This record gives sequence, C-alpha cells and structure tokens, in this order.
Amino acid sequence: MCDWIALALLAAAASLLLVACLAKETALMIVGLLPLLLLLFHRSAITVRRSVILFAALSAPGALYLGIRLFLLPGAGGVATEGHDSLACRIMNVGVLWARYLCRVVVPWPLSVLRQPPQGCDLVVAGLSWGLTAGLVAAAAARPFRAPAICFGVFWFFVTLLPTSNIIPIYHPEADRHVYLPLIGLCIALAAALAEPGLHRVARQVVWTAFVVWVGCIAAITVERVRDWRNNETLWSAELDLDPGNERALAELAVQQNRSGHHRAAETYALMAIRQHPTAMAYLQLGRARFLLGKPDQALDAYDKAIDAGLSTDHRMSALYDRALIYEQIG
Repeated sequence: MCDWIALALLAAAASLLLVACLAKETALMIVGLLPLLLLLFHRSAITVRRSVILFAALSAPGALYLGIRLFLLPGAGGVATEGHDSLACRIMNVGVLWARYLCRVVVPWPLSVLRQPPQGCDLVVAGLSWGLTAGLVAAAAARPFRAPAICFGVFWFFVTLLPTSNIIPIYHPEADRHVYLPLIGLCIALAAALAEPGLHRVARQVVWTAFVVWVGCIAAITVERVRDWRNNETLWSAELDLDPGNERALAELAVQQNRSGHHRAAETYALMAIRQHPTAMAYLQLGRARFLLGKPDQALDAYDKAIDAGLSTDHRMSALYDRALIYEQIG
C-alpha cells in the first residue's frame, strides 16, 4: 500500500511540476523538490529503481512543458530560425555550455543577466569542455549501485539541462535560469559524496570548511546584487557598467526612460544603442521618444525602421498605433 501511496504522490507532484513550469522557473525548482524529498525520506535511501520511477514521472510533464514553451507560446522563448550555427557545431557547443554552467555554479562571475552563448566551432574549447563533462559523468556512472544518489544527481543535472542546450536553436541559448532545476541533482550528488563512508574524516572537514567559506562569499555578493535588482533601471544600469557598449542594456534603459517620462534621455540611449547595433527595439524606443518630444517626421522614420527590422507582434501593434496617432496629428 505504501508503494501505491508513494506513486500517487509522485503523480501529484508531477502534475504540480507542469503547472510550475508554465508559471515560472523558480517555482519549477521548488515543486521539483517534492518527489525528490518523497523518495529520499520515504525509506531513507535512493535506489536505482526509485530513480527510474522518479525520472519517468517527471519526463512526461517536462516534455509537455518544453513543447508548449518553445514551440506554442509566441515570444516565450521561441525557436530561432535564422543566424544559427550548423547542427554539428551546436552539438559541439553543448559541452561548452555545460562546462560554463558547471564553472558558474562554483564561481558565478561576472554577475550579469546577459550571457553570450558560444559562437562558431572552437575544437580545442569544445574538446576540453566535453572532456570535463564526460569525466564527471563517467565517475558518477562507475558505481551506480554502490552510490546511486551520486549517479542519480549527476545524471539529473545533465539530462534536465539537455532541452535548453540549444541543439534545437532557441532564443537565449545561455541563461542562468536554465540551471535552476539541474542544480537539484548537483546538490544531491554533493551531499551523497560527503556522506560516503569511505571519505576520510580530514577530507570531509576540509570540504565542509571550504563550503562554509564559499557560502559566506556568495551570500555577501548576493546582498550586493539584490541592490541591482531593485528595479529595471538599476539592473540595466549595472549591466551598462559592466559593458558600456552593450546595445541591449542601452535599449532597455531607453525603454525605462520613456516609461518614466524622460524622453530626451530615452532618445539619447536609443541613439547610442543604434550606433552599437541597430535593432528593432532601439528604433522603436527612438520613435516613441521623438514622437513624445514633438518630432513627428523623425518619429515616423524610426517607427518604419523598427517595423522593417522585425518587431514582435505586440511591439509591432504598438508602433502601428503610434504611427496612426502621428498621422492623425499632422493630418
């Protein structure tokens, strides 16, 4: 009976997981812990059989979520169709992405919301990256029955990271939020490794001491980073401090200045963004700023360039609406 109850709870947790996936990645991490905790504490150990049951329970809603998020929801992470590398190059860069995520778990610098994904095919970097990840997987797979929790945790990390590894091209192919769910597996593997009876007592103390120091450093950086996340303006200003020529940060600051009524500042940021790299969003904000500054002819020109550059549906409708208002004003 207990097994049936456990499976029922697993099914309920998997259903909640789907809801969380469609809501926010942070909730995905929290709800993803439910079945893990169930298996960890129901009989005080993870077995290979339970690991298979857990992964099977999560695979269906996870696949459904990815299908909806990547292919059905417009603008919610949609699939890129142009300007991406070949399939062979993308597969090579999967290892590079995984190695970056692993390194960033330990040293999460620079603290930026913008991550530049690997471009082109660098055989040396790809080879080293695949060597690192393959070595970690091989070490975990060497003892699946003696240390099932370590094996499960490492495989969880890479399997849950696979759908966002840009094999099928996606927008934002590299983002820290992609690691929310995979991190659960790394935490399980680390805890299980520290609990291994064969680990020397001194080694365990050294690891725990390093871990406490690391948590203290991360906590201090987190407190500082929270100040950057006060609002969109402080966040994108911090990004601009990291890279003064970042066209995305400049365009986002133009958005914030337009929203706060500082249209001359918005015009300046938009022009700076366009000089770095002319994008549809930068032209849209330039048009909006000039429209509200009473420059209808220049605003129309900016709106036309924004539409030609390929705005999303909602922004395109906004630009067309503003153009209609301009034509109404000038007759």
